[in-house]
Amino acid sequence: MKSNLIIIGSKTFSILLVLFLTACNDDSGSPGLPDNECEGEDVYGPEGGMIEITDTNSAFYGLRIVIPAGALDGCRSLYVDEGYAAGLPNGCIPYPNYNAQFDLSTGGDKPYDLELEFYFPVKGLAIGSGESPCAFGYDERTGKWNIIMPDSVDGITMMVRTTYHDKWMWGKLNLDVVSTDNLIGAVKERYGEEAWNSAIAGIAEAIDVLETLYVDRTCQTWTRMRDVDLPDLIQTQKNILLYYQSQLGSCGTCDLLSEQFGLELSKYIMAKTAILTSDLWNLFAGNWAGYLPFLSDIDLIMNVERFIAISFIESQACNYSCVSEELGLGVYETYAVHYVYIVTQLMVVLAIDGDFWVSCP
Repeated sequence: MKSNLIIIGSKTFSILLVLFLTACNDDSGSPGLPDNECEGEDVYGPEGGMIEITDTNSAFYGLRIVIPAGALDGCRSLYVDEGYAAGLPNGCIPYPNYNAQFDLSTGGDKPYDLELEFYFPVKGLAIGSGESPCAFGYDERTGKWNIIMPDSVDGITMMVRTTYHDKWMWGKLNLDVVSTDNLIGAVKERYGEEAWNSAIAGIAEAIDVLETLYVDRTCQTWTRMRDVDLPDLIQTQKNILLYYQSQLGSCGTCDLLSEQFGLELSKYIMAKTAILTSDLWNLFAGNWAGYLPFLSDIDLIMNVERFIAISFIESQACNYSCVSEELGLGVYETYAVHYVYIVTQLMVVLAIDGDFWVSCP
């Protein structure tokens, strides 16, 4: 009887051992495995870990990818390999070169909801006027690149918190060249669909207000808009943003009233506005009086969306998840309303100074 018991126990132990080894080799992220059972090269578990490229000959030298503790609920392989996808969209500039593209490979189903931290080496990456550093993540599900804005850049490393994508590059954007759709996509990736939808609601709200300001082509009307109507509208939104700003102490150093969104009508901003609206000058040189430009052509509304998307992208020094939680989505709507009024004032100033639509003595 004792001998039989030993034999049965040995078989049971063998079965359990096989089941255990099978579970450890499962790449699907099976829940419930203890941390110390996720062993092996390129295998990570609930305790997290880091992928680091230390080969000085690699195009990815200096790259680090952190799997935060708790991001995985089981064992999963993750490793960097050379990859290739379709070329980056126009206005996206890779660093250090076009060959620096890698696969973030894994076994089993792709973990597209997996939160990760990427640390990209950017020493020597020059960021000029009208440019912004960013990462590019390619999704095989959609066959498209996603533009992903960084959480921080210190001149040596660019840190990006985001979810899993199949392929990766990094570098910078030329904001004047990249398409409006890609800019809006970057905002949605960074701040979320709901935040962008709130900003769009702000555009609609501002246009409803502007629709009440009938624009006849007289110097008196246009100067009144420049000196009275629009400054009052802008100041009202500014007061709301100042209140929001006072509540942001726990969310980093973001500035909702930073210089590029203030009333400073710099030549740079005016020139960009003129470029974006140049195809519509002839529309307002006709024989009809008309309303403000926003009301008459969908392309110009898209240009306002472009301006607002750029404004979000250029405001990096802030924890926007914190902003959404602390202030609610209304902050994005107010932000957009404020910006529409500023762009409108820029256009009115251009119209007066450049004798567009109106001539003032």
